[in-house]
Amino acid sequence: MSPNRIPDPDDRHAGGKAEITSLFLGTSAAAQKVRNLILRAARVDSTVLITGESGVGKELVAREIHLRSARASQPFLPLNCAAIPDTLVEAEIFGHEAGAFTGARARHRGAFELSHGGTLFLDEVGDLSASAQPKLLRVLETGELVRVGGETPQQVDLRVIAATNHQLKQMVRDGLFRADLYYRLCVFEIRVPPLRERLSDIPVLAEHFAGTLAKKTRREHTRISPGALEILSEEPWPGNVRQLKHVVESAMAMNSGFVLDTECFELDSLPGTGSLGGLLERDWRAAREGFEVAYVKRLLGRHGGNVAKAAQAAGLARRSFYKILKRLGLQPGPGSS
Repeated sequence: MSPNRIPDPDDRHAGGKAEITSLFLGTSAAAQKVRNLILRAARVDSTVLITGESGVGKELVAREIHLRSARASQPFLPLNCAAIPDTLVEAEIFGHEAGAFTGARARHRGAFELSHGGTLFLDEVGDLSASAQPKLLRVLETGELVRVGGETPQQVDLRVIAATNHQLKQMVRDGLFRADLYYRLCVFEIRVPPLRERLSDIPVLAEHFAGTLAKKTRREHTRISPGALEILSEEPWPGNVRQLKHVVESAMAMNSGFVLDTECFELDSLPGTGSLGGLLERDWRAAREGFEVAYVKRLLGRHGGNVAKAAQAAGLARRSFYKILKRLGLQPGPGSS
């Protein structure tokens, strides 16, 4: 079975043994844990809180939960709470009546009504205004909403999946987020790990992005060289999966060849790339060894595993470079000499 295909016991085809391709790609244990949580969340109709840094794929997780749920045939509506001006948040979420405020010329159905029967994805819910929080809590508890400027309650039936890159527990302690709303949202929590915690998934993700873009632009499938994949797997990726996707897209846009090699990726110019990363959390000896391993791997990757060229670039004799490889427990690539 492919590591990105998981059996759905609720599927009625093939005696419950049908396989469904997951939207959340990866072969790591961390990726598999997320996929298992997606399956569990899809089988219930509770609210879900997805946490994780920006760019880790929280909306992708929410979409897959919806697609695997009993509401899959109904709408999935994403709404970014942080992108809506504070003065319009309530109107966008709950709707408004004509004349409710300046510029409200006609009745407007909000996100809750538009998601009726399906799933409403509230992204960046931690940025929700203080005035909107109690109203959101009321709708979640009663299934009824009142449009801005209205009086008649509207009954809605939907599932809410929320996501945030904030530490909501700390926000609750600081009085910035309602505790009762937090507990109502966090009935089922899924933490999506940052890319640096699942570096082994980078080759799968990078190849997927390259293949998807090749199909979209009607060009022959572009593959990424082993050396380039190794270098990509050594980066800290502060922008997570979103940053990796942009880097692959940029490399394909700037290079028309069928193979993307190390020189196709301008990694040194990325914000946060090549920084100290987690080295400051280690003692001097461990930090120095971590730097040496990363440096040697990247140097070998850049030169296709050729030790002679890597040693020359490092300003070392080839014999000295081999000694470093042995000390660090590294093996030269197939292009070594």
